[in-house]
Amino acid sequence: MDDFRNINKMKEKTEKHEKSKKHVDNVVSLSLLGTVSIREKLSEAYRLSINEHNIKVKKNREILSKIIDCIFFCGNFETPLRGHDEKDNSINPGVFRGLVNFASKLDSGLKHHLETSAVFKGVSKTIQNEILDCLLQIFHEEIRTEIRKASFVAVMADDTTDVLEHTQMVLVLRYVLNGEIFERFGGFFIPENQTADGISKHILEQLDIILQENGQKLIAQTFDGANVMKGKKSRSSSKNKSNLW
Repeated sequence: MDDFRNINKMKEKTEKHEKSKKHVDNVVSLSLLGTVSIREKLSEAYRLSINEHNIKVKKNREILSKIIDCIFFCGNFETPLRGHDEKDNSINPGVFRGLVNFASKLDSGLKHHLETSAVFKGVSKTIQNEILDCLLQIFHEEIRTEIRKASFVAVMADDTTDVLEHTQMVLVLRYVLNGEIFERFGGFFIPENQTADGISKHILEQLDIILQENGQKLIAQTFDGANVMKGKKSRSSSKNKSNLW
């Protein structure tokens, strides 16, 4: 503030100075002297929130990894995931739930998750099916990678009946890679109908998904279970089999 040459104008000059930007900034700086600014406080809170979120995500991934390991265990020993009753107090929850419950006795983190989680436990049949679908997609990608390196590929198609007496078609891919023969499970599928047209259409759809741009490498095909076909194109099983390798 400039020196006062006329004392009569002191009040006017003072009021004008109090409204100036420089004065207001100095007043705010003085009031915050020795304290952390609001901006820094908000930044610190945001950082802690992100850190807490990352810790939670890491724990959830660890839990999910253990649940996937239990599913792998059941798959390796070809045991069904679900039993007759999957309630928490069931005496027959199935191999998967029994395995998860046993693992929780050895892992305090998994036990705490199962006892306290109200949103995602990861053991419901819906989650089991979603995990299996994800694993199949990853496995199909591995198959596609191997087929891109292989010179030729053959497909085997068969049918099986589940416990509900629903007919399911199974596809198996066979190829040679680096001098070694590989047989890869393509998946279980349920065609819209059991006629020759319906089954062939579904096989072609699944091969398009798996083979993609490598369809020209398909040189052999084997079919079985043709005795279940319906319609004018139905033929006996023996006439429909073709073992080309």
